[in-house]
Amino acid sequence: MAEAKTAALAAKNGQRENARRATLQMMQDKKPAEREFSTKLSPDDDEPVSFLLRALSAKAYDKLVAQHPATTEQQAEGATFNVDTFAPALLSRVVKEPEVTESQWADFWESPNWGRGEIASLYFACSEICNRGLDLAHFAPA
Repeated sequence: MAEAKTAALAAKNGQRENARRATLQMMQDKKPAEREFSTKLSPDDDEPVSFLLRALSAKAYDKLVAQHPATTEQQAEGATFNVDTFAPALLSRVVKEPEVTESQWADFWESPNWGRGEIASLYFACSEICNRGLDLAHFAPA
């Protein structure tokens, strides 16, 4: 047991030593996070389709949340924003390909053709790319 712990600590220390040190230039040149999100639009589809997602800045994301306050009923349930208006707004700004307007996303959000899990998985992918955090394992005490 002690040998495994020692090996794990040695591996963690090795990772820290091999990590590149950030520079001001690297930070200034950083591009917004992007990722492909793939899903099947129908269970009968042989191949999934993909969406190109690009993260919003922290300030843009917070401003968008503030533009979609929770209703009184939603607040009573503990919500901090109105997901029914925020989700289409977020999707329209984060999904870069295909280009879809906020109004069109709202139609999809309410559509009987899209199950809650289907549209929510795309919404969660958009939220995740905007809220991706630091790897806190790097800050764990040795």
